[in-house]
Amino acid sequence: MVERARDLLVRDGGVVLDAKFRPNADRAVAREMAAQSGAGWRVIECRLAKPLVRERLERRDVLKEGLSDATWETYLRQRSEFDPFEDRDRPRFELETSRDLAVIAHMTTDWLRKKDRER
Repeated sequence: MVERARDLLVRDGGVVLDAKFRPNADRAVAREMAAQSGAGWRVIECRLAKPLVRERLERRDVLKEGLSDATWETYLRQRSEFDPFEDRDRPRFELETSRDLAVIAHMTTDWLRKKDRER
């Protein structure tokens, strides 16, 4: 994914990597790729209360919708494998995702635009 992102970044001037990046080492690889490509590095950390995660996973399973087949057990395992962020001094947005998707998208684009102006 990082190599494909490098190609898109060079070609289009920007790219979003939608990934879990559980270990810090994976984040470091992507961050280094951005630096080598002359791009800024920003992290959007999506957060959602555990009961809502479970509710959404169960609803998705019942409705058979979505691209992921992750279960509650998958979520718990991945959460336990997640390394705390080492680079707290870099631009990072903790995004609470319980709100309406349109609100979340607006908040995210506002934050990204602000960071672009600061660059």
